[in-house]
Amino acid sequence: MNSSLRAILINVSEADRVYPIAQVATGVSLPRWRAFVSRRAAGDGSDSGILAAQDARAYVLGFGSFYVADDLRCGPFMVVDNLFALDLMGGHRVSRFLLRQLTALARERDYHAVETHLSAGRFIVRRDADGLLRLLDHDGHHLESVCARLDLDPVPGDSAALIRGAAATDG
Repeated sequence: MNSSLRAILINVSEADRVYPIAQVATGVSLPRWRAFVSRRAAGDGSDSGILAAQDARAYVLGFGSFYVADDLRCGPFMVVDNLFALDLMGGHRVSRFLLRQLTALARERDYHAVETHLSAGRFIVRRDADGLLRLLDHDGHHLESVCARLDLDPVPGDSAALIRGAAATDG
């Protein structure tokens, strides 16, 4: 069996091919999924999209939807707001592939960071490890997601990032 994966940007006509994963992951109805895809899956170079991972047989194994936001400090960045993958054999091969492809797409489009939102049911967060999470939990908030950000270039004026970058090139 060939284990190679390929990334494709989904267009509206391909929405139904990705739907089984979206339905299993979120419980979303087909009409709602189609409406979401029609809003997100614009043409090449668009500020939003859905990137899917497919195997050599063209079976879709996962997807990540994204849009672009703007930040005063770093400028435009990619927000990955849905990331779902069928890593059936254990490990995180499809998830890792999708994250790397989304990062490559962000670099290609000259975005300055990638912010990934993960739904709370997909990971373990030690609430006792962070005072703010403890405070929110105590006040009745519930954790719905975790947001992780990868800066693709140093933020102007961020001396710590510049020092880290210099240290990495010195070694």
